[in-house]
Amino acid sequence: MTPIPVEQALTLLLQAIHPIEAVERLPLGLACGRISAHTVLARLPQPPFNRSAMDGYALCSTDLTEELTLSLQSPTEALLPGHAMPITTGGLMPEGADCMIQQEAVTVTAGKGQLRFAPKAGQNVCQCGGEMAAGTCLLKAGEHIIPAHIGLLAADGAAEIMVRHSPRVAVISIGDELRQPGEPLGKNEVYDCNGPMLTARLGCLNFVTEYHLCRDEMAKLRQVIDNALKSCDAVVTIGGGAVGSTDLMPELLSQMAEPLLFDHVIMKPGGHMAAGLTGGKPIFSLSGNPFAAVATFELLCLPALLHLAGLEQCIPRRATLRLRGSFSKANKRRRFLRAMAQGDTVTLPVCSHASGSLYGLAGCNCMIDVPENCPALTDDEMVAVSYTHLTLPTT
Repeated sequence: MTPIPVEQALTLLLQAIHPIEAVERLPLGLACGRISAHTVLARLPQPPFNRSAMDGYALCSTDLTEELTLSLQSPTEALLPGHAMPITTGGLMPEGADCMIQQEAVTVTAGKGQLRFAPKAGQNVCQCGGEMAAGTCLLKAGEHIIPAHIGLLAADGAAEIMVRHSPRVAVISIGDELRQPGEPLGKNEVYDCNGPMLTARLGCLNFVTEYHLCRDEMAKLRQVIDNALKSCDAVVTIGGGAVGSTDLMPELLSQMAEPLLFDHVIMKPGGHMAAGLTGGKPIFSLSGNPFAAVATFELLCLPALLHLAGLEQCIPRRATLRLRGSFSKANKRRRFLRAMAQGDTVTLPVCSHASGSLYGLAGCNCMIDVPENCPALTDDEMVAVSYTHLTLPTT
């Protein structure tokens, strides 16, 4: 197949993959981080009644005389004419009161309240529905639920919420040389970092995961993937996707994928990424080089998996920011560099930007998108940035 641009690859994925329809009802306290199944409209206005904005005294502004003195009364449902009533922050404004004055602006003597200034009607009162009316949208279908949503739903009296099913994803690291952390290492063996890293990434986004190591054996790899497809909604393989003698995924995907969506992407690192569907379930083949795996995972695999999970806004955000630092290499191919965006600037970490380098990724929250045939990047120039959420999203 002909190599295709990143944008075309993502379009193919989003067109071919259909969100899982299954939903479940969760207690509100367990719903943060999940994806909403339905749009939720407010049942109540907020505030639900006229209430005091602070501690003080509720009164009627037209009762005030030039002396600014009112009699004090105990809290009741209604305010007596010519009186002021103690009220606490958030308290229901009594019938007959149209404003309130803060406690420190009143001097109390022998049952009388001497005001330091005259409040106006409506002063220090949070009006019923002033924040939002009943029927206001609190949460959209397909939206990522964050703590602010939980607060809004709780204020509306919701104890439960319908959420989309969390897809189960198998992450399979491929290679004879790989060992799990904690195992003894033999000659020419290394610990697998990609599988644990991407499994953790998925777990932070509420995907259910399973993790496997597989040797470079076609029959064994086919069995592991077949078994994963029985129990999972998607499969991500890492390694074995290039053109070496032990790279098994190109042949295996050509046998299994119906259809094979693409097998090369015009980007560096990770150009050998491939993806296809088997029985409607997506299989993603990523490079075994750590940063290549991360770059293609964040730009293509993760948006597709979030789409599978039912998230409406799954495409990474982009921006144009001012570069702090430089990158001395000219680039013939489109390239992505790990970076940290803060405000209107983006900084390159001091580290190797090779596809096999993992160090320097921690703390990054975006990638600089370097176009093809681009000269070296220089300090203070404007660059395109893709917010791939290499650190956890907060909104």
